Amino acid sequence: MHTHEKHRHTLGAGAAALLLATTLAGCTAGATTAQPTTTVTVTQTPSPSATLDVQSALESAPVPALCQHPAGTLQGGTLPGQAESTGYVKLSSIADTGEGPYFAEGSITGVDGEAVAASITCNAGGVPWPDVIVLYAVDDGSLKLEGSYSLGTPTKAESAVTQSVSVTGGSAVVSWTGPGANQPAADGSLLQKASFTVADGRVVMSGYTSSTS
Repeated sequence: MHTHEKHRHTLGAGAAALLLATTLAGCTAGATTAQPTTTVTVTQTPSPSATLDVQSALESAPVPALCQHPAGTLQGGTLPGQAESTGYVKLSSIADTGEGPYFAEGSITGVDGEAVAASITCNAGGVPWPDVIVLYAVDDGSLKLEGSYSLGTPTKAESAVTQSVSVTGGSAVVSWTGPGANQPAADGSLLQKASFTVADGRVVMSGYTSSTS
């Protein structure tokens, strides 16, 4: 009788242990939750400078008729086919007559999409002519001519030398020097600055200021 009772108690303890182990295994499996997989897609939009080499584009850009030279397309930044005795048309960044920079890229009022403003230096065979600001639209990796403005216009000067070009606030902002009142063309004592945009298909100036150095 006692042997039978002991055997029954032993079987009960084994069954309880088995049940406990099974329960713990089930709890552990239930506590493990698969973490969701998150996929993050990062899209980088290249900046204009990353898609257009402005200096290279300007070196083969179209230019209007300037300094008695016909309109044409620059090659290496200079208008080809001009005899040395008749002067030249070239990027101011190549002529390097001022401080620079001589071109800038950004948003300019009146130009669809991205725009480029650049200074052009020219003369007619030793005769000084004012630098010219030319505005372009960036068109599928190349430059489309929007218009130009002679920096000698405000003072009717024979000479104007670009000092810097930038694009800010929707305008091309240009600073340049020119002759003061009753001074020869080579004089650069008149410091000038203005903003340029495009309106009705032409380049217009605003905010003109000047001071004497």
